Order: sequence, then C-alpha cells, then structure tokens
Amino acid sequence: GANANKIIVPSGQTLDASNGFIAPAGHTVQVGISRSTASEYFATTNTFFALSGTNLSMTAKQDNSLFIYQATLSAEADASGAHNSFFRYKYRINSGSWVYHTSTLTQNGTAFLDSGGSFNEGLAYAFDGISTSVGDVIEFQLEFRTTASGVQFNQQSLSGQPSSTSNFHQIIVQEIAQ
Repeated sequence: GANANKIIVPSGQTLDASNGFIAPAGHTVQVGISRSTASEYFATTNTFFALSGTNLSMTAKQDNSLFIYQATLSAEADASGAHNSFFRYKYRINSGSWVYHTSTLTQNGTAFLDSGGSFNEGLAYAFDGISTSVGDVIEFQLEFRTTASGVQFNQQSLSGQPSSTSNFHQIIVQEIAQ
C-alpha cells in the first residue's frame, strides 16, 4: 500500500537509531570540529610544513565517503615586498603513511604585507575518492609554505586585540555519504 516503504512512528514514541543507520547519498553523516590557539612562525622556505592545530581525526561511519575539510586561519605576515604562500592537503588512514590528496595541486594563500596588519585565511577542500571502510580512523592535515620573510599563525597580543582574547584557527570536517 501507500506506506509500504515507510516506517511510521506513533505520536509520543521515538525511533532508536543508536546502533547506526545508512545515510542517503549527499547527506552529512557526521561533523568534527577543532580549534587551536597554538602560535606558529614560518620563515621563508621552499619546504611545506604541517601547520599545528590543523589536524582533525574522525572514525568513518560509512564506506568510501566524501570528506569536506574547512579551515579558518588567523595569521600575520612580516613581508615587506612581493611574496606568495601555498597550502596543500594530506590524510592518513589508521595511522598509516601520510598521502597528499591530489599531490600535483596546491592552493594559493593570501599574500599580505606587514604594514597591512593581520589577515584571515578561509579554505575549503574536498577529499574525494578515498577508499575507506566503516571504523577506519581518517586524519586530515594542512601544510603551508611561504616565500615571505615570515608568517605567524595565531599571533597573540596584536595591537588593538581585545583584552583577554586569543586568536585561533578552526577546522571543520564533514563526512558526506556517497
């Protein structure tokens, strides 16, 4: 009949899905959030470095999901001239080796002069095509490289910063059913 493919829960009752369920494709399965006030300074270099506090781990709730990684970073550059900065994304499964997702691609970062003050970097990235199984622990991380004379993330006690506050960055990862 009309209700053949429906679960009808009577008024005043609840459906217990505490043992899990399979979310339809395109729906958010879970969200992880991390915030860090760790201050870190990067000098001019030709090497990518893992950015402290940008790690976030989660246990896969479904097989072969899409993971959306979002980062909001607070930074201040010491650059007095032209420079560039770059980000790239990596992951590992069950504490295995780090893998650069799309290893031939980087994202350009904001190039900001010291005289301009601090800046906020907003990044979003899709970790797609990762082969995972329910129960796998996936850890995500952001790497940074600059050609500036220096960039400080989460620099504290900046001129004009409200008292008793801390600059921070925030990481959000969403697992999306495929």
